[in-house]
Amino acid sequence: MRDSCSLSDEILYQIMTIQKELGQVFDTEMDGLSLTRFDLLSNLYHIGPLKQRELQQRVDVDHAAVTRHLKQLEADGLIRRDRCLKDNRVIYVELTELGHEQIAHWTEQKKCLSNRLFVNMKVEDQHRLLDHLNTLQTNIQHERKTLL
Repeated sequence: MRDSCSLSDEILYQIMTIQKELGQVFDTEMDGLSLTRFDLLSNLYHIGPLKQRELQQRVDVDHAAVTRHLKQLEADGLIRRDRCLKDNRVIYVELTELGHEQIAHWTEQKKCLSNRLFVNMKVEDQHRLLDHLNTLQTNIQHERKTLL
């Protein structure tokens, strides 16, 4: 970043750069699994079967995107989708046995990655960083609401 940039500009640039690099490392560590697909599988793993709409809201992606991700996860044999017998518009999503095994494996891989990335940071510093990131996220959410 150039010297003429403000401190907040520098921080924003650094966060955006880290996000991009972290996404690449995450994808590689997780055998090409995207963060969104990890979130979908993780929700099903920790909560159990969900309506597709509930799952979409939990992961905060649009309808078309969640459908696209779920179709691929279904093709990979990781999830099963079934229409509700009483209401054909409702689709239930659940992990297959393979899906359970894979998300357990990927969860462990994510934990190992996290440990490696934060190995040189004290726990107190991690707490402070998390507080600052939460504040930034709140500001971003506020900004998004004002843009709508």
